[in-house]
Amino acid sequence: MSNEFDDIFQRSSAWTQRVNDVRPNAPDGEQIVGSGPYKPYGYTPADDLDTCDITWWLVGDVPQGQQIAYRFLIRASYIGDDQLHLILSDCILAIEGKHLHDLRKRVMRGRVTFIQAFNPRVWPKPPDGEPIVTKIRLLYPGETPDSGRQ
Repeated sequence: MSNEFDDIFQRSSAWTQRVNDVRPNAPDGEQIVGSGPYKPYGYTPADDLDTCDITWWLVGDVPQGQQIAYRFLIRASYIGDDQLHLILSDCILAIEGKHLHDLRKRVMRGRVTFIQAFNPRVWPKPPDGEPIVTKIRLLYPGETPDSGRQ
């Protein structure tokens, strides 16, 4: 994938920075979870963040995402440590994975800087026991989980 467009317009792509594990614009004190190349989320020790970048994959290695404003986060619901639903004022972000307890706590404190779904075409599988986000779905009022939109 060429970075020619970004180079010409002096833009940086946040998701490629995470893929390459290069974070020059990371917030002060940001901690990133995961011992391997895949990082499911990052967080800061302070709870003064305005937004959180959430990324998942369309087809293959094409990223899609939402930059959510914490002021629109109403609550988080969960099922065990494998499902987390972020209820926003206009939609629900349904996050599935493993070992998401710490992520839920940090999101509700407004400390998470990014969340990204795992893609086996981009990263090797993380070790067992580490957090992993396997699927992220964006649901709007009136839609059912199987309505085709992801």
